[in-house]
Amino acid sequence: MYRIVYLILFIIFFSSCAKNIKPASYFETPKEIYEEGLKLLSEKEYNHALEYFQYIVDNFPNDEKYSNWSIYEIGFIYYLKGDEEKAIYYLNKVLQTSKIKGPRVLASLVKTKIEKNEGYKNTSYKD
Repeated sequence: MYRIVYLILFIIFFSSCAKNIKPASYFETPKEIYEEGLKLLSEKEYNHALEYFQYIVDNFPNDEKYSNWSIYEIGFIYYLKGDEEKAIYYLNKVLQTSKIKGPRVLASLVKTKIEKNEGYKNTSYKD
């Protein structure tokens, strides 16, 4: 009997500790998805944040603002994860296609850091 009670308490405790991350499709606008992606990025939930930003790129390609910022964020996340090859791919994509100054400037700065071998080496990150 006590085992069942302990098991129930254990399940309740650990299920309340789990993060409640909604799928990107839960949100209606690219702005909402982008803001949620930034929140996940700040919480170092890199893989979930990547999903959010990629969702914007795939589903809102004509939204110039959020699509371009999302491509930058994807590159920046790969930079944080230490995958410089993928980071440069996405940063170049921003530099080649974005008409918005903000993501172009940031992409240029991050790309320069990588090229000067001043890139962020996150050796503690595990997929």
